[in-house]
Amino acid sequence: MDLSINSIDDLLTIFEKLSNGENVKVTEVGTIQHTIKLQGGRFKNYNIKYIDAEIARVIDSYQDSFYRIAYILKKDFGIEGIDKNQLIRFSLEQGSLEIKTDEFLTNLLGVIKNMESQDQLILLTTIALIIGGCWAFGKFLTHNENIEKIKSQNENAKIIAEIAKNKELQNACNAPKATLVKILKDDEKASFSLGNDVITYQNKEDYNFKEIEDTTQTEDIEGDFKILGFEKTNSNKKFKIILDDKTHWANADIIDVNARMKLAKASIQEQEVKLKLRIVKEYNKTKEIIILNVE
Repeated sequence: MDLSINSIDDLLTIFEKLSNGENVKVTEVGTIQHTIKLQGGRFKNYNIKYIDAEIARVIDSYQDSFYRIAYILKKDFGIEGIDKNQLIRFSLEQGSLEIKTDEFLTNLLGVIKNMESQDQLILLTTIALIIGGCWAFGKFLTHNENIEKIKSQNENAKIIAEIAKNKELQNACNAPKATLVKILKDDEKASFSLGNDVITYQNKEDYNFKEIEDTTQTEDIEGDFKILGFEKTNSNKKFKIILDDKTHWANADIIDVNARMKLAKASIQEQEVKLKLRIVKEYNKTKEIIILNVE
């Protein structure tokens, strides 16, 4: 499917399609407008002729973030072609201060047309989490239910789950918002062209690195199990059993041919066989059952 990116909505539509496993090719990239709006307090009637040190620090944080992101994408994900030394231009609007970061997105998207779909997904995931309203990188990607859902969907979605583990990338994407929230005073807030939420000084903790907890647990058990069926694919050999009153497919790849033959014969008449099993759980849900031994 050939698509072009000419707006933030286009960018997020392609991101959604890629994360759902669709095969997408980006054929054209236009100018993407993204605005940060600062309201209240000193920003109510802001005169753009005078840029104070704190506004300069926010702008500089985007430049630094761009540099770091380009470096990490090359170092950790093999994404080439982004000129990390290119300077980003910003446009300031009068009134409630608006910072337009069009060049920031244009620079990052400049290499996307010639990328493989997985590289496109990595880049678009990064961009979506930089500009995505008030999203914090780690909070969006590492929520237990989200991550479990993502990992069970498709190969492209698993890439998103892996991106969440990269501490350097998380911090680089979060840095501009972390800088922004630190300059806000009690009566001030920030909003983005994408998303309806606002940031206040109370959101300071949201942009800290959030680690994915390793909730994987394993347990070895032995017992008599009725063999209800057999399945063979190019990559796996599995037998259907009942565990905790539920049917499961148990992986039989590590046992020998004779053991698998014994289970195959038992499956014809749904007979019981003594098995040693390893139960692998994530987030207290059974992820995999492995047959270790057949007696």
